Amino acid sequence: MTTPNVPAEEQLLISLAGVAELAGVRRPVASLWRTRSQRGDAPFPPAAAHRGGRDLFDAHAVAEWLVETGHGHNPDAVGDAAAYVDGMGIDFSEPGQVAELAALIALRAQTGEQLGEARDLQALAFAADPDDTHLRREVERHRERGAPWAAYADRLIDAAYSPAAALALVQRRAARRQRALGSSGALAAPARDLVTALVQALAAEVGEPGERPTMRIAPGVDTTLFDAVVRRFDGEVDVVWPTDDESRPLRRANACSGIPIDTVIAQPGAVVLGRVPAVAGASVDDIVSAVDELGLSLDPDEVAVMVGPARALVDGLSAPRAAARADTLRTGRVRAVVRLDAGHVTSASREALALWVFGPAADIPLGDRVIALADLTGAALSAAVAGDLVSDILANLGGPIAARAHAFRFARLQRTSSVLARSGALMADTPPRSAAVLAASRDLPTLLDAALAAAGVDAPALEVTVQTAALPAPETTTVDAAISAGHARVLAGIRLGADEIGDTGLVVVDAADLDDPAGIGARRVDHLAFAEKHPKAQLTRPGDVVFRTSPTPRAWVDRDGSHVVAYPARVLRVTAADPGGLVPELVAADITAGGAGPGAWRRWRVRTVAPAQLQPLRATLAAASLTRDNLRERIDRLDRLVAVLSDAVAARAVTISTDLTTQ
Repeated sequence: MTTPNVPAEEQLLISLAGVAELAGVRRPVASLWRTRSQRGDAPFPPAAAHRGGRDLFDAHAVAEWLVETGHGHNPDAVGDAAAYVDGMGIDFSEPGQVAELAALIALRAQTGEQLGEARDLQALAFAADPDDTHLRREVERHRERGAPWAAYADRLIDAAYSPAAALALVQRRAARRQRALGSSGALAAPARDLVTALVQALAAEVGEPGERPTMRIAPGVDTTLFDAVVRRFDGEVDVVWPTDDESRPLRRANACSGIPIDTVIAQPGAVVLGRVPAVAGASVDDIVSAVDELGLSLDPDEVAVMVGPARALVDGLSAPRAAARADTLRTGRVRAVVRLDAGHVTSASREALALWVFGPAADIPLGDRVIALADLTGAALSAAVAGDLVSDILANLGGPIAARAHAFRFARLQRTSSVLARSGALMADTPPRSAAVLAASRDLPTLLDAALAAAGVDAPALEVTVQTAALPAPETTTVDAAISAGHARVLAGIRLGADEIGDTGLVVVDAADLDDPAGIGARRVDHLAFAEKHPKAQLTRPGDVVFRTSPTPRAWVDRDGSHVVAYPARVLRVTAADPGGLVPELVAADITAGGAGPGAWRRWRVRTVAPAQLQPLRATLAAASLTRDNLRERIDRLDRLVAVLSDAVAARAVTISTDLTTQ
């Protein structure tokens, strides 16, 4: 795996610290790999050079070793290796230095010249960028520092096989080092794919047939998102750049991809792409203000996509901030609001994302305006989901006739006036729509008949009356709304010490037990000692829902009660006198299907049933649960029989015969 017959000064060399960063592990782990794998079938590559008291290794040989042996957490290690070489003195956490290296890569892309052999980098940069729109000042600044990275830029491009790939390597390494980006960090691939698909669809919808689409870039769009969108158009798009220095990184990305970077004038029907926050650490006030500025900057025939944190664009806000957000909605340009799940911002994994889509100006009275609201909390953002969501958004963009003719999968049309009247989250009464439930709603009576027949004697006794009227959408509420209305309350779990746990006394239920409730009962606490140490603690009651929020939501209905729930698990207790249609078993199922993340449990949507159906449904579910427990006991007895029978026959303790006469 080493690179033979290549002088060390020509190789891409990497230190153990670089190996750890390339592999996505801590520094001591890389040292451990080196020492422990020397005698194995796949030994760690030997040192290729020794500088400054440190061993250096062939970067490509190390990357191949990582991939072949499965070490580390970077499956793209071979492609990324060149970005982690040692000795360049580049601080990838410093945006200015990253910009200099990116400018060198763009300069090589535009000129084709070997930068390490260039006599005058300044002249080369002036010829490539006479108006200083994207690289000249960065190259001049680098030249003043002695241009130590010119030759490295050449080697990086050669190792990555193209300037665009080399720039992508630099951006990935910078993103790993610049953890403070927070909500302004790069989008994860699924969200990026959704945005690019939406921008392309909008361009086709509002652009002139046969004409090149025009895309105007608003502040906050990073090079990764910009490059993805441009590639979606195969480069066939005119770009209106941001003002001042905001366009420099984007222009460099275009230069590395070989796409013209000339300034163009926005044409009618341009698509505007924006992202908030544009800088790390921006406040909610800054985000709401930036969205308002984008809406005010739109020409009458422009459409726009704004990507930002759900905490500012969708979730509940304080009164002044909510009023500012409402001013933007009141313009009538906002045609769709989408809430995505957490995990779509690489530097803020717990940040939920949201999209606002602005349509062309239309002379529609406020009372007749509608917004398509879609809540994809808990939904995997697959290509099929993204395609259907884009279709929903375009249907509302096309006007009332197109909207009425469209079968919405995720979005629901709401009057703008009703959305403006809400004091909390915009999605307060817009539950996520389950595609499976919606598709099967008309067939539910038939499916129930089939399920009862299949269960046979194990089915609970019940009489089913089919509703002949049109089936409404399932009624749901959020956990937060149910608590606010007094239909339920949440009890915190009890912090137990390790010395309190034993094998007799009250049964303890902790968060791990919710993965396999059948194992509940193994951990217990002494009744008297528990009461003395936790005098105010409450035991569970029959019907309590024990739940957890991380790492994945899980819930279990305690039918017996008198259990101790250990922190971080919690209890959701439905109010018996006023349940508001909540059924613990349905609540538990909906919690398990909910999304994770801080505060996500308050937004979990749970189904409700008609008051007259509460007791019949609970009785039926209890009967089914009892039958299931009995069946499980029968299975356990059969498993025990099989085990003992096998041991007895194998030990020659018994003999058996299968030649039995049927009675």
